[in-house]
Amino acid sequence: MNCFEKNMVSVWYGHFASEDELFEYVEIKYPEDENEDVFSGFLNDHEIDDFDEEFAEGVFLMDGADDGIKDVSYVDSFLSPLLHDLSKIDGKYNSLFFIYDCNTSGLSEKNGDKMRFLTAYPYTRD
Repeated sequence: MNCFEKNMVSVWYGHFASEDELFEYVEIKYPEDENEDVFSGFLNDHEIDDFDEEFAEGVFLMDGADDGIKDVSYVDSFLSPLLHDLSKIDGKYNSLFFIYDCNTSGLSEKNGDKMRFLTAYPYTRD
C-alpha cells in the first residue's frame, strides 16, 4: 500500500522490551542487490510498500510515562486527540511510531504482533 497523504500522520503503538528493539523493528533495511525489496519488520507486518524514513519517528516511553510524546515533531497540532485516543487503549504500550505525510487508515492489516494502528491525524508544520 502506498500511504502518501500530505499533512497526515499515522500513529502506531506497541510494547517493546527496549528502545533498541523498537528501532530495530521499524528500521528499513536496504539490500545490497537492487533487485531485492527493502525490508523491515514493520513494513512486512503491515503490508506498507515504503515510507520516507526522514519523515518518521519512534518514541520509547520510559516507565509508562507519556512525557516523551511532547518531544514528537508537530505534536502540538494533534496532541489533544492523540492523548484522548491513547487513553482508550485496552492494554499496555510503551512505544509509539509516527509516519508523517502518510495515511495508513486504509490498510487491511492494521494489527501486527508488535504494533497496532491507532489512527491518522491531520497535522501542521507550524
